[in-house]
Amino acid sequence: MLEREMAKAFLSCKFEADEEAEVWILEALTSLATKQEPENEKSRVMVQELVKTLTSKEISALITLLSKERHIDGNSLDESLSSIKGMSTNFFTKNSKKGSGVFPLLFTDERSVLVNGNEKEELAVVIKGDQFLFPLVPTMDALGYKTKLGPEYTTLEMSSERNTYYFNIKNKTFIHEGQTFGLLENPFQNLNGDWYLERHWLNAIFKVRVSESDEAFILEL
Repeated sequence: MLEREMAKAFLSCKFEADEEAEVWILEALTSLATKQEPENEKSRVMVQELVKTLTSKEISALITLLSKERHIDGNSLDESLSSIKGMSTNFFTKNSKKGSGVFPLLFTDERSVLVNGNEKEELAVVIKGDQFLFPLVPTMDALGYKTKLGPEYTTLEMSSERNTYYFNIKNKTFIHEGQTFGLLENPFQNLNGDWYLERHWLNAIFKVRVSESDEAFILEL
């Protein structure tokens, strides 16, 4: 208990006095430093996100960086975490806002995205754990598909000049060329209101060839 209070007092001095909305960030950082459970639910979920994504060395590096900072806020925390991972994130900035929900720990891959040989600046690949997620609507638009979301996001229709796919998200099935196919898992992910498609499903469902280099993700159809 004493270790926890000392760590919390040390870290709290680095926050501005009026940064009341970031109290759960302080709790999360204290938990990481002391390896003790946070006192509130939002902080607990934040710690879970960090622990399942970062290695123990990366967590130690983050705590070391923070101990050297004179001032801490969501932006500086994101900068520190981004420098450790080599990829940008806004995890702490998003979670510094008031509200009980927790924004997941996502990183943005800095590589560009090429679709049929053309660079698409509007596309940015998001990394969640070991998954590479493509923003659903703009990615499918770049591939020539129009996307229509059904009521309450239970259905999804994607159509191009040659193909139409109709998805029942709840039942994990889709219809293509008059045939119904079952899916072992939902290929779509809704992250804080934005829909994404994991790289694997671009090829498995839509037959998009996906490759990557040190500079870019390459989509070919």
